[in-house]
Amino acid sequence: MQNDKTNDNWIRIDPKNIPLAVIHTENYEKKKPEIEKINQALIVAHQNNDLREGGMLFLSLGEIFFSLLIFVKALEYYEQALIIFRLLEDRREEAHTLSLLGDVYLPLKQLALAIGHHEKSLNIYRELGDRHAEAKELTTLGTDCLFFGQEARALEYNKQALVISREIGDRHRQAKALYGIGVVYLKTGQEKYVLEYLKQALNIYREIGERIEEAQTLFNIGTYYFLLHSQEDRGIESFEQALVIYREIGDSANEAMTLKGLGGIYFNLRQLDKAIEITQMSVDIYNEIGDAAGADRAQEQLDILRKEASRKWWQIWK
Repeated sequence: MQNDKTNDNWIRIDPKNIPLAVIHTENYEKKKPEIEKINQALIVAHQNNDLREGGMLFLSLGEIFFSLLIFVKALEYYEQALIIFRLLEDRREEAHTLSLLGDVYLPLKQLALAIGHHEKSLNIYRELGDRHAEAKELTTLGTDCLFFGQEARALEYNKQALVISREIGDRHRQAKALYGIGVVYLKTGQEKYVLEYLKQALNIYREIGERIEEAQTLFNIGTYYFLLHSQEDRGIESFEQALVIYREIGDSANEAMTLKGLGGIYFNLRQLDKAIEITQMSVDIYNEIGDAAGADRAQEQLDILRKEASRKWWQIWK
């Protein structure tokens, strides 16, 4: 579809506009050919006055920069796409773009903007009668609210999503809503309901073969047993099941996180040598994948363990 209003809504993608610190990163260098290809396609779309194609290309650029964690650029391109889809009165793509914008504002820790964009997206999907997309936005809103410590709102959004996903038979979204509810109860210490929801989510994830979600649910079940009930043996069992999956699918970041959790449990059991060994593995993996923050947290735990081990031996030899 063509539109004479095109000229005011195009931005040529120029690498010179990207911060120098970004240009020299390895991941950006890998993406440069794809970015230039889209840049050339934007020129052609501009020449043809093809707004719809331009909007889709801006979305692609936004997704690339989001994957590179360059959120300011992602916002810029998503905003361009949003302008175009509104000009075209394409409500579905408008809702989709609003949702993507909400996703960008979450890591920027701008809660009001993240939730505001997802709620706008939700309202459009409701107008369109798209119940699958409605349930998706509701679980996303639940995740956002939980991230910022708004447990009551997170619970309400996930409960709404659970009702819809059951009505339309969306097993993935049903599991996600159940998981979200279980995590809210875990975070707020309402232990009576935690396992009820997490185990339902776990069964569905296993049924539909979603391995990473299965592992995440097992990790939270292990956390429930360890933190709320001091059942270290069952906590270890759940963590080790999660660990197997993370290793099978090559998820090093969550493997490191789970190892750190296991180290904490063995520390609680006063098995210090085991705790030190496992926590060291966590530190090593975090360093290998370049997660400095994760490595610092694991190293802090490791330092505590070693200090405790030294104190123990000193008392023996006194």
